[in-house]
Amino acid sequence: HEDSDVFRTARVSSEAGEWDKARPMFDRYFKGTDDDGTGYAEVGALYLMNGDRANAEQMFDRSVAIEPEDLWSTLHIAGAYLNVRPQE
Repeated sequence: HEDSDVFRTARVSSEAGEWDKARPMFDRYFKGTDDDGTGYAEVGALYLMNGDRANAEQMFDRSVAIEPEDLWSTLHIAGAYLNVRPQE
């Protein structure tokens, strides 16, 4: 299977309220993919919304380093601080 399949499966688990199941899948995805700035922003937002600010902000920093002017990344990051879930 593709790395993107792992990401999509983790996203579905997260949307279903199963963060404890989704988190390890997201972590596995990023072990094989280190250039997905929008993905880092989306997952960082989920970390923040699930109470892990330290990991969230590390992911936000990584996102901005990869894609400093990406609109979707910026929206995911800003939305997380307003408790708005990332959306596609």
